[in-house]
Amino acid sequence: MRKPGDLLAQRRKELLELSQAYRPRAASLTIVREKEQEEQEPAAARGAVAPEQRLQAREGWLETIGSVHARDSLLYLQGRCQGAGWDSRDKRTALALAADVTSEADLRELGAQIRDVHFGLHKAFADAVTFSADSFDVRPFREDPGRLGPLAGVWVYGSNLHGRYTGRSHGVGDACRHARSLGPGLERISLAQLLELEDFWQWNGPRCSFCSGWSGQRLTEEQYTHYLSATARPRTAAP
Repeated sequence: MRKPGDLLAQRRKELLELSQAYRPRAASLTIVREKEQEEQEPAAARGAVAPEQRLQAREGWLETIGSVHARDSLLYLQGRCQGAGWDSRDKRTALALAADVTSEADLRELGAQIRDVHFGLHKAFADAVTFSADSFDVRPFREDPGRLGPLAGVWVYGSNLHGRYTGRSHGVGDACRHARSLGPGLERISLAQLLELEDFWQWNGPRCSFCSGWSGQRLTEEQYTHYLSATARPRTAAP
């Protein structure tokens, strides 16, 4: 009787691994050089930058894709905005909002402030200030919620976290094809509250199979340090 559930869990794990592998590729495909930038920048100046330096700069922000660390938020958004064909004023507005984000900020309100910008920039902003559930190892905390510590107050966002509505819950950003916009329509609860919603964690519950149904607000230094400690695998004793 357990075999169907075990098989489904294995397929879901494979899907999450595939999603994580695809995200850097998908993000890199959104980089389109602005025409106005090409026109203003002399050809000699463009050629003066070594290809290796350009590659390193690009990889610098690509490494922040899927990061749960708030320190990477601004660098990620800067990388997405660099050379993307979005309105310059919209990019400045989004970058300014991302720079001012705190752990207590309601990201739904910030998302509402940029609701009129290009949808690609809106998704990039959501990716910058949140992490997708498939980037966060929640298992140690489900097994023992007492290990949450400072992570208990991490804000979690989703479209149907409580399963009150028809359909499944979805996170925000580019992690899911069904992702919702970062705005007032989303639910917001703490990570501790999410762990208490047993129905949400059932294999046939309201979770999305692409993004696991939720996004979390990126972690502060204290939260990130605790997360690394709580999820570190115990070292195997030498034979």
